Amino acid sequence: MIEPGVIFGCIWGCSCGGNHDWEVRLYEICGDERILLYCENICSCGCFRFEVPCEDCYALEICPVGAMRRSKPCRPMLTLKNVGVLNLIID
Repeated sequence: MIEPGVIFGCIWGCSCGGNHDWEVRLYEICGDERILLYCENICSCGCFRFEVPCEDCYALEICPVGAMRRSKPCRPMLTLKNVGVLNLIID
């Protein structure tokens, strides 16, 4: 059952197989503007939970912390367990 107003997910590692810390940011989208609501760091693997009004639009951004010098881009292995909002974009 989906819990309204909750965005909950987990990062299970990186597509490159390395261990990275991740910065997870949640923005509210208002017209052409993004407003930062939350910013969390996750060490290699872990979960995040954000509570927000369910009627608004949001963007979830997940980036590796620090400079990555790899031949292929690092991408988080992400599962979303609850998306209780009207609109969510993943960057």
